[in-house]
Amino acid sequence: MAMMEKVPPTDCCKVLCVGLACIDLVNIVAEFPQEDSDKRGQRYYWQRGGNASNNSTVLTLLSAPCDFMGVLGTRGPEASWIVADFHKCGISTERCVRKDVQCSVATVIVSRDAGTRTIIYHPRDHPELTFEDFDKEFNGDFSSYSWIHFEVCTE
Repeated sequence: MAMMEKVPPTDCCKVLCVGLACIDLVNIVAEFPQEDSDKRGQRYYWQRGGNASNNSTVLTLLSAPCDFMGVLGTRGPEASWIVADFHKCGISTERCVRKDVQCSVATVIVSRDAGTRTIIYHPRDHPELTFEDFDKEFNGDFSSYSWIHFEVCTE
């Protein structure tokens, strides 16, 4: 697969992605396991996940300047890894709320034969970003951003 070249940055304002950043524990299996069975995986890895987190990465790869805002845990090795990964990708986390909690974890089962993925999300003790957190950070001034993406939680 050919690598896509980055588009040169423009003078437009930044994008803010608001939502969740977590650790995705990804298991690739040949076929989805039957309930109450034991199955070997074909591959395993972990990555930074969360809808807003992933969107900020894609936008940055497309040369759109992007910031992430959410609650970031400060407890455990995964927490510092998430922040380091954002920074490695050139995504600012300066607007994030830091809390003394563990980061959320999602177990992702990818079934090759069915072409599906199943996600089991566990928030641990990780709180969601509140309207009060958001309002306190911005106080109505969104002039630095041309677009704000809000991750919608369904549960």
